[in-house]
Amino acid sequence: TMAIQHQLTDVRSKYLESGDVPGVMFSYLDDITVCADLGTLTSVFPIMKQALAEVGFEVSLEKTTLVTFNTDVDNEHEAAAGLGIAIEEGSTELLGSVLYRDCQSAVDYLDQLDDEWIRQARNLVKYTEADEPYRLQVALRILRQSFSAKPGYISRCLPPHLTKQPLEEFNQELLVELLSHIARVDYARTLGGLH
Repeated sequence: TMAIQHQLTDVRSKYLESGDVPGVMFSYLDDITVCADLGTLTSVFPIMKQALAEVGFEVSLEKTTLVTFNTDVDNEHEAAAGLGIAIEEGSTELLGSVLYRDCQSAVDYLDQLDDEWIRQARNLVKYTEADEPYRLQVALRILRQSFSAKPGYISRCLPPHLTKQPLEEFNQELLVELLSHIARVDYARTLGGLH
């Protein structure tokens, strides 16, 4: 990690902070984020890859994404293809919250997060039916997962008119999973009785 940070500091000072259009780079362990205009980004990315390769660190192109908040994104798509990386338009997750261009972009991204959270819960639910002696422990793990920091943090970082519907849907789907697989009740009948 120290070797990586040394190389990143060198790239930052030579190519980002001293340019005509300065950029910003920050990192945590081996997760690196560069904020810059498209021209700076496309020139700095290969330099950064080479600098990291010199200390034995390979940048994973599969996990690298170019994020743009522009509405006309032809140049960004061309740049991402040239660098061999994916592109996200309009919104992205950063430090547990969501950065977004417009309300619809934020809602679309929250819907994706909802799907991810439910998928995680379902993966845990599968184990409740595998070994009967461990059902209680697994059930508790699912409950802890359902009250993870992510939904709570997002509800504090974004305005309520954006988070209300996605978080309500997540809560409803999670309730269905818990009732069907842990309590082993007919969730449709039970939910009907709760309303």
